[in-house]
Amino acid sequence: MSYKSRATANYRILFCNTELVVLFLFLIIVLTCLSSSFGLTWDEAYYFDYADAIKQWWTNGADISKSAIIKYWGFDSYHNPHPPFMKIMAAITSELFSNIGAYPLPYRMANIIYVSINILIIFIAVKQVYSKRLAYLSIIFILFQPRILGHSLIGATDSAIAFSALSFTLSSYMAVRYPEKRTLWWIVAGLIFATGVSTKFTGLLIILPVTAWVLYNREFRAFAVLAGIILFSFLFLIIIYPLFWHNPITGLYDYLVHPFTRKDLFPFLIYYFGKNYFFDVPWHYFDVMSLITIPPVILFFLPGLLIKKVCNKDLTLLLLFIVLFWLIIGHLPFTPKHDVIRQFLPFYPIIAMLSAIGLDNLLSLFQKRFDQNFLVRKYSYLPMLLIIFFYIFSNVSHHPFELSYYNMFIGGVKGAEKKGMELSYWMESLTPDFICLLNDMLPRNTSLTLLPNNSHLHHLQKRGILRNDIRINDKLDSNSYFILVRRRSAINDKIFNLKEIANVSYDKVILLKLLEIK
Repeated sequence: MSYKSRATANYRILFCNTELVVLFLFLIIVLTCLSSSFGLTWDEAYYFDYADAIKQWWTNGADISKSAIIKYWGFDSYHNPHPPFMKIMAAITSELFSNIGAYPLPYRMANIIYVSINILIIFIAVKQVYSKRLAYLSIIFILFQPRILGHSLIGATDSAIAFSALSFTLSSYMAVRYPEKRTLWWIVAGLIFATGVSTKFTGLLIILPVTAWVLYNREFRAFAVLAGIILFSFLFLIIIYPLFWHNPITGLYDYLVHPFTRKDLFPFLIYYFGKNYFFDVPWHYFDVMSLITIPPVILFFLPGLLIKKVCNKDLTLLLLFIVLFWLIIGHLPFTPKHDVIRQFLPFYPIIAMLSAIGLDNLLSLFQKRFDQNFLVRKYSYLPMLLIIFFYIFSNVSHHPFELSYYNMFIGGVKGAEKKGMELSYWMESLTPDFICLLNDMLPRNTSLTLLPNNSHLHHLQKRGILRNDIRINDKLDSNSYFILVRRRSAINDKIFNLKEIANVSYDKVILLKLLEIK
């Protein structure tokens, strides 16, 4: 290789690495800024208490006796039934980033960093298989879906699984189809899968469609590697989870059967078209909820997949195969379908990437059709930039209520309210601004109650967010205040329609009310 060729190659490597670093930092900064104005959600408070318990276990000498492990690692099995990988990461980031912002941001940094790493893996794979243009389109379409973005900003576990499902799929594909870097990509896939398994049971499912695709293509060597990855992931889970140390076989058994027994242990309410259900929702729940919570732009460009000259049909078919897998999972009678759409959140990044491929196909067809026209060739990227701008702006405008987003197919959040859909399920309407309002306007030593989850106020007060003199009561009494969250499965419309003295609204729909009892 000549000196000039080596210099060119080194320049490309440097540029590529710089691009990845800039992209990673950009993702961290954007997600961190958005997360800082996002209200503490229901599950987060318990997860972060668990992270603190992990820190206490470590600072108290990391006692491995069974009693100590149960005390620190198993103190709240109701709210923390999942493996602890993301809680361990939250314990670490809460210390590393303690000075970057107020609670709960330092704890949320674990999820933000994990999501950003997975997006980077997605970007690298898509760029190599397709093009840089499609790589950027894909991460924009994936990340800026309101529901996906909302979950990426909080410290729950679902966005981690959703992004790892796609990054694991792409990493496995790269390992099978690009043998020159097979080992590296299998290592990446193995680490992604291990952390997913050690975060939530759903993380175990992401290997199933990839395994089926490998067997369909008679890639038996890859099948053996995937089997090894599963064994490694279980070993990784046992190592990081002290509750499994004294009896790992029982621990793994409980991990595998827990999702199928949770229906009897935790009777979650699902509010759907004005009616409460206990786990068993109508068969069309998955289809309807997907249709009304995915941004219409994504659905609009899916037909672009039908264009004949699609680059790399092999990976596109794999992604379609995985869509079919999640459609089947979403319709099985024993599949949990509570918590709005988070049980099948991995479905949405796949759909978004397929939509990005459809848009890229349409742009390629447009450019090819008018290749001889100078003006069209010169401004051919303008339609794509306009679409991206519209997509990002229209979706970010829902902040900080992404988790209550509904699209135009049901009439937005107004239409969802009229048709009897769940609103503010995650209690994100209890925004930092509203908490500041409470601290400013409530009299000293006043009584305050929150419905439907009064313990949330105790979390806020313990963390120094809510004033210490405010008395938190489990029962309403005279001369007190109470907050009603638009959790429709728990609070009926008659109670919520009481006149308020302050509220939090989203698109002119009230999601939270502050009332006074005299």
